[in-house]
Amino acid sequence: MTDPADIFADVSHHQSAVDLDAYAAGGHRVIVMKATESDTWTDATFADRWRRAGRLGLIRRAYAFLRTPISGVRQFNHLLDVVQAAGGLKPGDLLCQDVEDVGYGPDDPTRAARIARAAACAAEFTARAIAAGFPVGWTYTGRWYAGPAGLTAALLPPGWRRGWFSDTTPDVIELPAGWTRDQVVAVQYTDHADLPGILDTDASILLKALEPDMPTLDEIVKAVHADAAAMATDPYHSYWPPIVKRLDALAAKVDALAGLVSSGVDPAALAAKLAPLLPPNEAADEATVEAALRHVLGSLDDTASGV
Repeated sequence: MTDPADIFADVSHHQSAVDLDAYAAGGHRVIVMKATESDTWTDATFADRWRRAGRLGLIRRAYAFLRTPISGVRQFNHLLDVVQAAGGLKPGDLLCQDVEDVGYGPDDPTRAARIARAAACAAEFTARAIAAGFPVGWTYTGRWYAGPAGLTAALLPPGWRRGWFSDTTPDVIELPAGWTRDQVVAVQYTDHADLPGILDTDASILLKALEPDMPTLDEIVKAVHADAAAMATDPYHSYWPPIVKRLDALAAKVDALAGLVSSGVDPAALAAKLAPLLPPNEAADEATVEAALRHVLGSLDDTASGV
């Protein structure tokens, strides 16, 4: 049975009755909310739900549904204004772009043009996010849309190559062209789920739930610390064979760490874990460790994204 902590709802004004207290009590820890659409429209349910989710300690995602004929820059600015007016982001929260605009109905004559401009609009949105100080976010789309739109991961900044994909299942993840498995952070598996406090909602599962062997941050930290301790205390270098074996194992853990960071890990929190574990001759305060981590995690992100 899947842990409720790995399942999250995607809510908007379409879910008129949302009880976030019951949702949190049911074991869910992530909630995604529609905040804006285009560069002027705001979901009237967003602000109150966003604040309540924050008070409950839920990890939050706020997204803009992109209308692709509109400037991606203006749409990001609108999203940021709305989120800040609702109290802003806490550590672990992220902004997202929802890229699936096909117009306002099956016969909309602008459908083809909207799909054709989707990749450019998403690139504009994420470039503005980077300039505004938001280097990491999620990109929601599906193979059915990203393919015809030409929306590939390479068009987006590394930190926004976090694919949250629809039209797929946890058992078989169907990737759009130009995306790789390690860039998937979540998959939407239904649009009619009944979760505690939220009925008839889109529901998604975090990548972590599909990768039960993925190590935690504590496991990664302890593994690295154990290797460093062995190297420091063994003058005969007999540690090398197990160290080599450990490095092979850690190669996979690097991708896991990058995935965890993409899901909202706070470098400051990681720095707090690492700083006390440094050898005495390499001691550094948390601020120094955090600065180094941000540099390293940026490199990890590029590596995991195939850049």
